[in-house]
Amino acid sequence: GAIIGRQGLAEEEPIDFVGQSGRNLVTISAGGKRVRVWNSADGVLLWDAPLDGLDEMYQKLLPAGPRDDMDTLVVADVTGDTMDDVLVLAGREVQMRDGEVGKEIWRWRSDAAGVVMKALVEREDGTVTVVGATPGGYTSKHAVQIVSLKLRDGSAVSEGAGLMPAPSDSSSKFCVSSVMVGSEAIVCLDGNKKKVHAFDILKRKSASIDTASIAPAGCDPSSDATALGSAGGAGAFVFVCGGKAAAVSLTESTSVFDFKALHTFSNVEEGPVAGNVDKHGDGMLVQALMTQDGLSVTSLAVGSGKVTTASVNGASLATHGKVDAIAIQPYLKKDGGVGLRFLTSTETYAVVLVQSDKVLWERQEALGHVEQGAMVDIPVPAPAHNELLDADHIAQMNLVSRLVRRLVTDAQDVVGVLMNPQKIVEQALALMLGSVGFGGDAKRIRAAWDKVGVSEEHDMSADRFGFQKVIVLLTEPSVLVGLHSKTGAVVWTRSLPHSLPAPAGAQLKADKFFLTRATGADGLLEATVLGTVTSKGGEVSSFIALVHPLTGELLSYQTLPYLVVHAATVPLFTGGHARQVLMVVDSTLKAHAFPDKGEEGEEAAAVLAGKAASIYFYLVDKQASVITGYALSASSGVLQAQEVWTVAFPEGEQIVSLAPQDSDQAVKSAGRVLGNRHVLLKYLNANLLAVATETPAGGAQGDGGARGNR
Repeated sequence: GAIIGRQGLAEEEPIDFVGQSGRNLVTISAGGKRVRVWNSADGVLLWDAPLDGLDEMYQKLLPAGPRDDMDTLVVADVTGDTMDDVLVLAGREVQMRDGEVGKEIWRWRSDAAGVVMKALVEREDGTVTVVGATPGGYTSKHAVQIVSLKLRDGSAVSEGAGLMPAPSDSSSKFCVSSVMVGSEAIVCLDGNKKKVHAFDILKRKSASIDTASIAPAGCDPSSDATALGSAGGAGAFVFVCGGKAAAVSLTESTSVFDFKALHTFSNVEEGPVAGNVDKHGDGMLVQALMTQDGLSVTSLAVGSGKVTTASVNGASLATHGKVDAIAIQPYLKKDGGVGLRFLTSTETYAVVLVQSDKVLWERQEALGHVEQGAMVDIPVPAPAHNELLDADHIAQMNLVSRLVRRLVTDAQDVVGVLMNPQKIVEQALALMLGSVGFGGDAKRIRAAWDKVGVSEEHDMSADRFGFQKVIVLLTEPSVLVGLHSKTGAVVWTRSLPHSLPAPAGAQLKADKFFLTRATGADGLLEATVLGTVTSKGGEVSSFIALVHPLTGELLSYQTLPYLVVHAATVPLFTGGHARQVLMVVDSTLKAHAFPDKGEEGEEAAAVLAGKAASIYFYLVDKQASVITGYALSASSGVLQAQEVWTVAFPEGEQIVSLAPQDSDQAVKSAGRVLGNRHVLLKYLNANLLAVATETPAGGAQGDGGARGNR
């Protein structure tokens, strides 16, 4: 999982297509307007070139959704420089470019109206076949275009445009969805959704089948959402209907093709299906579905129709979210069997490689989209024998307390041995083996505060100077991540949208978290996460969740009956300085204290009300460029915010960013010693707010563009 090379393109140039062959990695980006070739061994750019096969009329043909009118091939050298050359399909054009410098060798352009080119297929006779189809909603008497070009100069092998007529029983709007099936055929779904047509690329013949014959059980193709999906050259295609996917094989016969429904994959909206072939050309289809218990994998051998299922530990819905995409690679084992490895990307930006039903490695790319972070101290255990032998620690104790402490720890050890003899023996053996080098690192002992088990996998022992911490990060896809400050390893992850008990169909978005219990020798720490819940009907409210910052354990969750517009920790504590009070303000400008349950909730509300007169906060309206300040007032047990000041920026001056004082930031030194030994006190005002605004040049101020950024 180590990164070999990383290249970032401009924000306005998303990558549309990636092809890889040998040492060449080919990308098409910017909507099919630029091609680049990279060295796949180190990610170094070899060359790039513009593409111009997308005219305005052609772009109107393209259906909504992801582009599928691009392809690349790395072919044997045709220029005599011993380096493979690159064939690029984008829009109406096919270009052959020199693999070493990117120079154009030849180009071919389709003039067929209403045809969207889809794929390139290399042949053993030194030609390449270009395949296209009429898109959905376009009325045409032509069905597909199949043209063979010579790799040497791009000339057509046969005369004519290579257009094949639509079948006589097809609708006027012919190909609403189309996919390639290996290098043999292109399959189209009819506009009326009653038939699927397969076109043999070599024989230039077609065959059809009723969608009712291959549709998944319980699906009505005429009314349910339907589409065709690729099987990655596995000699089959996928017919998607009503949230299910039927795997359909396509085999040659006397009637051009035979269709056979092999298996139905359920819940394809949550678990995508992908296909590929092994070195023998045998096809396989795989579905990866993330559940709360793990990653569920269903594989189908296209040739035999055999279906196998497996469950993979190490990834789950609560930690990784839903699977977005999957790429599979069947491989041959030493015993002659077929193994499976596959790569998945999830909606939490995680990339996971699975082989033989085990997670080999994963990358948390959500760490590139961090929105907030905080460091959490690992609890320091109570003094025991090792600390009683420390001279500095002994010096702080008198003779009586030293004797009492030693007797207490001795008694605790004796009780521990009597209560857990087997565990003590196992720990002693592990330490002995580790110390002499036979067992590697000694087996870690789970910390008393750890209910998940992270302390058994990572070194979660606190050091004397407090350098070893857990870094808690909130990322853009609402995933909380705990990183080890010493190793950088991911200690835990939690996908909040999939691990919180929200109403069915609701969408959750985490906005911020607060360390409301950030330290304690007992390890009973908590991070309070605040976010929004959007129901199916579009109603928006807020939620509060408590998560253990060292383990990621979910402690509690509640949906609030109002929408929070402001939240902040205040320098007030409950339970003997154990938990910091969190103040939230709802859309009616009423303030609430958290915790809000039981005696501790009553205490939090009381201490907040007692300090209400000295609490101020502000709200920002970026669209109107207005900042409004509020003060709290207590009346009849209700804390209500009252407006006390407003700053409105001139029209056209947009608020870009704000930087308030961090309430959790520790002030290390309030002054500086000067050369004459006087102390210069620093001016520290926690109420200051830095505001950055921007005025477009020549904008609303009417000053001829003299003003810019502030």
